[in-house]
Amino acid sequence: MKRFGTTTRIAFAMAMWTATVLLTLRMTGLLDDGASQQIQSRTRLCEVIAVNCSQFASRDDQAAIEVALRALTARNDDVLSAACRKADGSLAFASQGHQANWSPRDGEASSSTCIQVPVMQGDRVWGQVEVCFQSPAATGLLGFLALPSVKLTVLTTLGCLVGFQLLLRRCFNQLDPNQAVPERVRSALDTMAEGVVVLDEKYRINLANQQFADMIGCTVDQCQGKNIDWFPWDTQDERPLSELLSELNGEDPKIFENIKLRKSETCRRTLKPNASRILNKQGECKGMLLSLDDVSVLEEQNEQLRFLATRDPMTSCLNRRSFFEYLEEAWILAERHKHPISCLMVDVDHFKGINDSFGHAVGDEVLKGVSAALLATARESDYVCRYGGEEFCVLLQHCDIDGAACAGERYRAAIESLQFPQLSVTASLGCSSADLGAESAEQMLEQADQSLYAAKRSGRNQVARFDRMESTIQEIEAAAEQDNSTAEESLLDSVKDLISDARDAGATSVSVDRLNVAIKESSQRPSS
Repeated sequence: MKRFGTTTRIAFAMAMWTATVLLTLRMTGLLDDGASQQIQSRTRLCEVIAVNCSQFASRDDQAAIEVALRALTARNDDVLSAACRKADGSLAFASQGHQANWSPRDGEASSSTCIQVPVMQGDRVWGQVEVCFQSPAATGLLGFLALPSVKLTVLTTLGCLVGFQLLLRRCFNQLDPNQAVPERVRSALDTMAEGVVVLDEKYRINLANQQFADMIGCTVDQCQGKNIDWFPWDTQDERPLSELLSELNGEDPKIFENIKLRKSETCRRTLKPNASRILNKQGECKGMLLSLDDVSVLEEQNEQLRFLATRDPMTSCLNRRSFFEYLEEAWILAERHKHPISCLMVDVDHFKGINDSFGHAVGDEVLKGVSAALLATARESDYVCRYGGEEFCVLLQHCDIDGAACAGERYRAAIESLQFPQLSVTASLGCSSADLGAESAEQMLEQADQSLYAAKRSGRNQVARFDRMESTIQEIEAAAEQDNSTAEESLLDSVKDLISDARDAGATSVSVDRLNVAIKESSQRPSS
């Protein structure tokens, strides 16, 4: 059974004491229900009737007595019956039901329901007037509750219960628990590196150290009495912090996921909460101890380390190891959810010539400019990687081969628009998609690399698609075979000419140096 809170129990005790005081006053007669005033009022009415009846009795006019008593019964709703009894006990007149309502009350004082007043004839008692009234209250428990004093007691008790509870709650909220905590305890809390707060059952702050106040940006007194949800927290699942704390059931401390504290629109601090329950001797939870460790600097350092571990230091693009992790994950998701995925291979045209002509420092600036253009053009879902040397790779999620070709054209135009002091730069691009027959992510990269090779052979500064490259690749391979054959024939002719010249000169052998010179001249001779 759930017990009431301390505030409710104190308010109930104070209200019961108020009820006890009121009931004591009623028992002592200081708090009257009005019964005595009612008896006096009814007695005066009966005395007036008795005076009239005395005048009628002096004239021995019993008919007038009957008329007066009938009028009394008819005009007063409280009167049940009335009668005039002679001194010898005989009835001079009695209204209907009087015998049932009236009981002999010889020698007894009148009550609130039966009142008797003597009727005089001169100096002697002629008889008495008997009047029966309705009871001022019902009998039993309902009659008791209908009494004015009881109603006053019940209403006052209920009003005091509500009023005392509101007053005590407001007073308790204004109490400063710091005044009840020894100075050495407060000093020990203030020396802790993390922020510490003590919460009550309603998650209101009863005690806070200086570190917590500094985190929030206010004083310790300003934190006092505020609900923990009053502060601008950002949790992982966007639930109130008190709801997360309510899930703490065990006695052992629990470490929650990091939360954010919004100090401003641009400043957010990362805190690691650690909470434990405060139990009384009966094992009931009476509050909670919450500590908040500021890990903002550590998180920034970890983020920097993660960035350095996954990025190429020169271009800030993903390195190959990190890129292949994202690639495998994206490939699995694409197969599971049946959405398209594509990639681009990008190679800077004539980059070796740039290094040879302008130096490696200029070459590095070119790589930085190209990578910046790729990163600026990429979508949030794209991954840009420095694949090696002057070659880059871009992973395009939720993009088919047509979208990859359009994206490649944007990348190509962005690179071509780069301006350097001494030269202009272009790039060749090849694209492929998972729906072009690739059975793995690596095979899709190989297809894009073949397309890049075709773009190079077709004149550079263009985008080549793998789905349109089969005939082109065959032509390129045939041209390569023809070039190799022509080169071999040219080399053979050079060697034959060298041997023929040597024989004409009467030599019997040819030196190795002469042969190397012939081979070098043959390789530099333009093909037909």
